[in-house]
Amino acid sequence: FYWFWHDMEDGRLLGEKRVDWVGVSQLWEHRRGCARSGAPGAPPQRVKGTEAASERFRSDAARHLVNQGHSVFVKMKELRESAVDPANLDPKGCLDICNEYRLVLQTCSNGLYDRFRHAAERGQEPEPEAEVEYEELLQMDQVWSLCEIFFVREKHLRKHGGYVVQSLCTWVKQHFPSAAEEARALLRTGEQLPPPGDATIFWTVVYQMLFQGETATVHDLLGLHADARVPTSAVATIRQLLSDMPTLGVGDGITEFLRVWKLWQKGCQEILRTDAAFDGQPELELVLRLLAGDVGVFDELKHFADLWCQLLVARLLYTNPLARFYDLQIDIDWARSTMDAADDKVQELYYHVMTLDPFALIKGSCECFDAWSWWLPVHLIDILIGLKVKFGGHAVNLRAFLFREFTEHLMTEPSLFAIVPTYFTSCGDAGHDHLECFLERVPIESEKKALKLLRVCALHQLTRLEQSICRVMGRRAIATRQTGSALAWFTRANDEASVDMITQLANLMLRDYQEARLRGQQPDLQRKVKMILPALTLSGRMEFLRDYCAFLADRQHHRYAEAAEKLIRFFDHDAAPRWYFIDLLLDALPLLEVAGTVVFSQSDTLALMQVLEGLSVSMHSKGYLTLGHPGRQEQLEELRLALARNLASAIMCNPSR
Repeated sequence: FYWFWHDMEDGRLLGEKRVDWVGVSQLWEHRRGCARSGAPGAPPQRVKGTEAASERFRSDAARHLVNQGHSVFVKMKELRESAVDPANLDPKGCLDICNEYRLVLQTCSNGLYDRFRHAAERGQEPEPEAEVEYEELLQMDQVWSLCEIFFVREKHLRKHGGYVVQSLCTWVKQHFPSAAEEARALLRTGEQLPPPGDATIFWTVVYQMLFQGETATVHDLLGLHADARVPTSAVATIRQLLSDMPTLGVGDGITEFLRVWKLWQKGCQEILRTDAAFDGQPELELVLRLLAGDVGVFDELKHFADLWCQLLVARLLYTNPLARFYDLQIDIDWARSTMDAADDKVQELYYHVMTLDPFALIKGSCECFDAWSWWLPVHLIDILIGLKVKFGGHAVNLRAFLFREFTEHLMTEPSLFAIVPTYFTSCGDAGHDHLECFLERVPIESEKKALKLLRVCALHQLTRLEQSICRVMGRRAIATRQTGSALAWFTRANDEASVDMITQLANLMLRDYQEARLRGQQPDLQRKVKMILPALTLSGRMEFLRDYCAFLADRQHHRYAEAAEKLIRFFDHDAAPRWYFIDLLLDALPLLEVAGTVVFSQSDTLALMQVLEGLSVSMHSKGYLTLGHPGRQEQLEELRLALARNLASAIMCNPSR
């Protein structure tokens, strides 16, 4: 199809451009068909989040996320451009980029949290929209952090055996800190455990901390128990087991750790079978069963986990601490069925990450965080493709599709137009054309906005669009009679259409000069011409202005021969407009009346007389000769007499000219 672009000032059609989007159209048709049929190639469908996304961009958190995320995206782009193989980036560099993206997410969420705290101090309720934003920012950070473990750090994990339990424990601790906060609050009190009827919160915190592997904190919490100082009590036994629990550290041997772990857990199981101190202590017995790796205890304690992934981490931690990241499917299915979390979209994203399904992850992220205009999947897929994560053949097309959708939503907010080009140029082969079409429709409210657009055009080598913007600004300057500014804009454009406009501006300057002379004024044309020196070589009419000023200077400084030569050349080369011929002839009067000197030769005088006669017999003679000014007739008579006298003198003197 053809894409037409119009002049932004007067709507005049300036040209047309053939945009070859056949491949893109075929891709979209394929995706629509897949969406109807439910095939794997179907892209995420945007149904109800478009308006919400447009509104979301007007919030402070969203604007900060987009702007700061763009800065990180630029770094990612530079990393790809500097890489030896752009399709196989350095995982360490990508991990640094991921950390910066997460820092942006955390900064936005912390800003909202501070806002909630200040509102609470003033006795105000937080805004519902801000609460939703806060929750979604936390969820995006959780998903991104989990992707770091399973995708960004995949090679590192494989290099060290693929063991993932400790990383998952760290992830749970970072993103679900409520239990840790309650534990710190209990420890700060320093009070002994209250009677059993009031101990619900205490044991809830104990179980939740055990789920996260925080054995040291649980050891300290149990120190608050009334029987903690009795050496033979069940509490003392549990505390000792927690102190002896082996952990896999950096550089530890796997074989030795496994031997110590089995020995320690076997001791837990022996105590569970033989120690009568746990009779009548159901809470402590549950703790001991958990440490002993009793699979059945997880069904009894599942209500202490908020998400299935927390239950998964607890099961792995106490039954299979050396689980590998690519061998979790059975445990994941068990945890999901136990917690019945099939309808939670965010927990579905956790599932797609842990089962190493990046395509389903990106598609689910689009559906889950649609109100953020797919900010998360856009930047996430950019990193995953750089790491050569396998998408099943859809990666490049899906990336281009997501970038186009995200950029279209950025376009709905005028203040974000400066970051749009960076994303447009990442939309694949057609991105450059998309960018040009977008910039053509950005309103130019001021010269400052025009200069910003020109910088973008220069950065992305959009020469045609740069010329169009300069022409628009030049026409605006003409409309306000800012001749110098208009010439500067047209000179910067430096194309055929601008040369025509420069010629029209030269005519306008001549008209102004002519009208001023008719009013008896003496305008300083030379000063104006000096201000537009760069434009003098772009148009024949501008060159005439330059030479005409040189003629006036020669005449003023009594260089009559040089002035006469220039004047005759104006007529020979037809450089001046015909309507200005009479002014040039009248400019010859002082030269014709130089006392004692014949400046014009016989042939030159005849040439001037011929020009005057041509103007007299022209069908526009009245307009050419008098210009509606009554004093012109007397000047013409004086000119005819001066030409006749000069011709007679030239014939008598027969000068060398």
